[in-house]
This record gives sequence, C-alpha cells and structure tokens, in this order.
Amino acid sequence: MQSQMSSASAPSPLGPTISPGRAPATPVIVPPVPRKPRRMGLWGLLFLSVVAIAGFLYYTQFRAARPGPARPGPAAVRTAKIFVGDLNRTIYLSGTVSAERYAGIMVPNLRGSRGGRGRSGPGGGGGGGVSSASTASSTSGGTSSSASSSSGSIFAGSTSGTRSSLGTLRGSTNRFSNRSAVRSGGSTSSSSSRSGSSSTSSGLGSTSSSLMSFSRGGGGGGGGDWMTVLVKLAKAGASVRKGDVVAEFDRQYQLNRLDDYRASVTQHEASLKRQKAELAVSKEAHNQKIRVAKAELDKAALDLKTAEVRSDIEAETLKLSLEEAQAYHKQLLAEVKFVDQQQHSQIREAELDLNQAKVELKRAELNIERMVLRAPIDGIVVMQTIFRSGEFGQVQEGDMLHPGMLFMQIVDPSSMVLNASVNQVDAEALRLSMKAVARFDAYPGLELTAHVIGIGAMTKPGTFRASYMREVPVKLRLEQMDPRVIPDLSASAEVKIQTERQATIAPRGGIFYDGGSPFVFLRTAGGFERRNVELGLSNHTAAVVRSGLKEGDVIALERPPSKEQQ
Repeated sequence: MQSQMSSASAPSPLGPTISPGRAPATPVIVPPVPRKPRRMGLWGLLFLSVVAIAGFLYYTQFRAARPGPARPGPAAVRTAKIFVGDLNRTIYLSGTVSAERYAGIMVPNLRGSRGGRGRSGPGGGGGGGVSSASTASSTSGGTSSSASSSSGSIFAGSTSGTRSSLGTLRGSTNRFSNRSAVRSGGSTSSSSSRSGSSSTSSGLGSTSSSLMSFSRGGGGGGGGDWMTVLVKLAKAGASVRKGDVVAEFDRQYQLNRLDDYRASVTQHEASLKRQKAELAVSKEAHNQKIRVAKAELDKAALDLKTAEVRSDIEAETLKLSLEEAQAYHKQLLAEVKFVDQQQHSQIREAELDLNQAKVELKRAELNIERMVLRAPIDGIVVMQTIFRSGEFGQVQEGDMLHPGMLFMQIVDPSSMVLNASVNQVDAEALRLSMKAVARFDAYPGLELTAHVIGIGAMTKPGTFRASYMREVPVKLRLEQMDPRVIPDLSASAEVKIQTERQATIAPRGGIFYDGGSPFVFLRTAGGFERRNVELGLSNHTAAVVRSGLKEGDVIALERPPSKEQQ
C-alpha cells in the first residue's frame, strides 16, 4: 500500500499525473534538461583535412590546364638575313617530254592488182596472150592449106578459096575479137588450142580461185589478200637495236599470191616463146604464098605467049589468068606490112602481159617484205593507242589495223626535248639558247639542265581557253639524260631570263614601298630602323639591293609595331 502511494506520489517524467481517489492538484511544469554538445573526434578532423587538401590540389591542376588569357608581351617580328649570291630572273613553263629523234612505224600499204590481173596466167585476166598464139597457129595452118589449094585452082580460074583464107587470116587474129571470144567462152577455129591454154591457166594452185574472190572484195585493210593482222609485236618500253624485228603481219595470203604470180610469169614467158615461134611460121607461110603467087604469075605470063597458036577463047582465058595472077601477087605484097604489124602487135601484147606479171610478182615480193617491220634506229618502243571494243587501249597482237596507220614509235632516249608553252605576255622575253632547269612531276627530286631551241612564231590553237588566253609553243632540249625520262611525262622548266652574280640579295617580303620609294626595316640594337634602299634585278621571291644594306644585316619581313620604330 505504501509502495503504491509512494509510486503514485512520485512525479512522472512525462508530466503531472492524477492519483486515483484524490482531487487533482495544480499541474507543475518541469522544463526539459538540455543535452550537452558532443565533441568532434580526432578522426573527423583528419577526414576534413584530407578533403580540403584534395580539393585544393584538384583546383590548382584544373586552373593550370585551362588556357588563361594571354598576357600582353613584346610582339614577335619575322626577320630574314641579307646574303650574297646569284639571282636569276626566270619564266616558268610547263609541258610534256617527247623525243626529238624518233621513227614512226606505220601499217604497210600493200600494192598490187585487186582484180587478179596477171595472176591467172595468159589468156585469163592478164590479157589473152595464149589466145593470140593459138589463133596464129590455126591461121598459119589454114593459110598453108589454102595456099596449096589455090596453087592448083588458079589454072581453073577460081581464087575464091585464096581470098577466103586471107579474110580468115585478117579477121580471126583481131585482138579484141579474140579477147571477147575467150572471155565469153565462145569457140573459134582454134578452140582446141585455146581450151587447152585456158585449162592450164585456170589450174594455178588450189587456192587461186578462193584468193581471187577475196581480192575482188578486198580493199585497203580489208579481208583476204589485203588483211593486215598483227601476229608479232615488240613489247612497249623495250629497247631495240637497228634492224630488229618490231612487228610482223600475217603473210599467208601474200605468200599464196607470190606463188601464183611466179607461176604466171613462167607461163607468160613460155607463151611468149611459143607465140614468137608460131608467128614466125605464119610469116614464113605468107612468104611461101607470095613465092607461089609469083610462080603462078610467071607461068601465066609464059602461057600467054602461046596465045598466037590458041583459039581466041583460050587466048582470052590466058589473058584473064595473067591479070588475076598479077592482082593476087600484088595483093599479097601489099599485105606484107599488115602481117608484120599484126605479128608485132601480138608479140608486143604478150610482152606487156609478161611485164605486167613481173610487176605484180615484184609487188608481191615487196608486200611480203613490207609486212615484216624492222627498227630503223636504236631506241625504245612506244606503242600508240587505238579504239577497241568501246574503249581505248594500246595496240596488241591480233589487232587488224588499217594501211598507213601509225601504231608504234621508236624513240631515241638520248634526244629528249620538252614541248612547253608560255603565256604570250612572257614570250617576248624568251630568246634561243637560254638556259633552263627542267623538273618532272613523276620524279620530284630530279632536275636536269636544258636550253631553248625553238620559239613558235604563232600562238597555239585552242578551244574555249584561247578566247581569253593565248600561249606560244616553246621547245627545250635536255642537256642531261636520265634513264627514267621517257616520252609523254609531264614536266616544267624555269628559263633563266637574266642573271646577276655575287650580288646582295634581300627577300621581296622584306621590301616595302611608300610613295614609290623602296625601304626596309633594319634591326639595330635599339629596335627596327627604317632605311631606304636601291634595288636592282628582282624576281618573284628576291631582289638585288645595290645600296643601303650589306651581307649579314637582318631585316623585318613585316611591319614592326610602331613603338619599336625609330
């Protein structure tokens, strides 16, 4: 009980309490007891110190890495030193390299008859020499037989057989009728001889007919005999000696033509000999007719002396026989010159056919030689380009080329020149024999000396660029040679127009003008000093200083700040 009361009477920390069974007392407010502040330990101080040091280091490094604003300082002025040397005034040219001494190799232009003249033997396209000979042979036979018959028929008073034989002689040996008869396939009195000759002439080789068909359709660079197909070709860039084979065309058809013409020449020669012999026989037969006619004339004259003892009819008959014999003998004598002319024309015709065949044979031989091309000089092979299969490319084996086409060059590497051009404004300053230095785009470190050997008298033709800029062609010969220099390389040259030796030279960038008078900024101990100078020869980069500067002086390449000018 007491314990309960003591516990009840004790004040509660949470505030006043009401004891059970008692009246509530006046509440007593007890203020809270303040807590004592906790002190920071040693580890906390150490942590804060580390954080502060790390932040300071990071800040200083960040500030050092960031570029700060440039602080004003003394301005840096570019300078150059004056030196003594040679100054050249030059003109710049550009162009391409080529060979001054070269030989162009072209496709051979084959010569010869496209129609096969003189190739099919006598009597064919060559001109009918055998036909004439055969006609003469048959004529001589007919004449001799008619002469013998006339010798027996004169007494009978009939000369029709003799006259008909003379007409046959004069008509059958007509040159044009024989040619037309042979070409049309017609038959004459000597058809057997002519057929034998034509059969011989048409059998010239197994390829004669096919080759002739090609030749009739062939033209310059066409098919058949006149094809120009490369079968052998030297490599581009190869070095060749004079006389080396650099190209060869297919020669099979030309070799066939050569065989045909050789056989044709042989046949024409044999035909000419035979024709001369036959014409000699014909001539002798005609002379025999004259002798027989003379004998008949003498016999008729003797018979006429017996007219006194004969009847009037017989006497008149003998008188008519004498007159007829005289007329016939006179006719034969008059025909002598015509027979000679006829025989001469036939022999001449056969000789012309033979000469034509020999000419064609010579042409065939030359064609075969032309189809093997050799280098005319020592040099390097440079191949040309052609349009093939829709694109440009170098000539190669198997190409069919046209006659007269340039497809290769043999260039002499010791005669290289530079074909360049110069602006018309600078052309007046160029002179022959001026020295130059050539440089090559393919070899930046290569420099070769050269000199001017030619200046064009007129400007180069051009397209749209020529409407506002004219250029004059210039040729320079390289004085030094290098195996790397080949034709068609792009190159440039600096031609020395004027030279001043051992002069004081200053860069053009350090020379200034004020009112037309040149001056420089010379560096002295107290700064840059303005100094007037006298200039001499100048080019695009430097100028000769005749007075005002000496070797070793330093000048400014730009205007220095005003505070440093004295």
